[in-house]
Amino acid sequence: MKKLLVINADDLGYSVERDKGIIECYKSGVVTSASLMVNGESAQFASHAAKEAGFKIGLHFNITEGKPLSNESEVKSLLNHNGSFISKGELFQRASEKIVDLRKVRLELERQIERFEELMGYLPVHVDGHQHCHILPGIRELFAEVLSEKGIKVTRVPFEKLTPGHPWPDQMIRSFMGEVVNHAVAAREVYKQKGIWCSDGYFGLETMGSDFNSPMTADILIKGINSVFTQLEQAKPSKGYVSCELMTHPGYRTGEVGGCGEGPDSFSQSEDRETEMAVLSSKEFRRVYEEGDIQLVSFLECVQ
Repeated sequence: MKKLLVINADDLGYSVERDKGIIECYKSGVVTSASLMVNGESAQFASHAAKEAGFKIGLHFNITEGKPLSNESEVKSLLNHNGSFISKGELFQRASEKIVDLRKVRLELERQIERFEELMGYLPVHVDGHQHCHILPGIRELFAEVLSEKGIKVTRVPFEKLTPGHPWPDQMIRSFMGEVVNHAVAAREVYKQKGIWCSDGYFGLETMGSDFNSPMTADILIKGINSVFTQLEQAKPSKGYVSCELMTHPGYRTGEVGGCGEGPDSFSQSEDRETEMAVLSSKEFRRVYEEGDIQLVSFLECVQ
């Protein structure tokens, strides 16, 4: 059975440094996909660099960090007192209480898709959500509807079997990741009903650097990816392949300029970003697909 692996780099457009690292990873063949933040400080630079490299990319829909593309007055209920998006924690809470104004979410989603098309000259190959905002109750149904209307056929479902006893730094992050996985289960069914493709498996929640846990290593990636494919094969799918998305956050460390209108965060400035580049490029990790039976593909190759 064929094993297809999509390696997606999140947060393209966050800073020039991040963008240069992601494009380098694409050119060297260690990432096959990327998600662009169109409200990011370097979105213009990133779009030009991606087009120059012939890199077909997707949209990283963002309603949890920085400034909106819509006028503040149009999406005020999604913003804090500084005119920036509310935090991921507050959005998750509001979604669970069903008090998110979905009309405002639709407006911002449509604006971000339009901006992507302006920058890249085509619709996003896929659309996923920054900090997994696209899988929340209410938002996931709206999200699936808009993608279906636009003819966008691919998204992300971050369903990952979390490791018991994984060293999360605190209970809050542990609970957040648990929420993400639970919401992903429901989101998969919503997307399936709308005919939107997502990978059979997913890995990346436990490999996001020291802000969340221990930094990524080749050994962690190899074990995680092999575990996902083993579980998928044991389910004995009727089709002739199984697929997995690996979420990554590579790039050179962001300097003083970056972010989405509020400046760069510690995650982007962490040395873990360059560590991820090194791990993805390492001979140890590349052997998984260069010498094994795992085929590196883009999202486009999965749906064509």
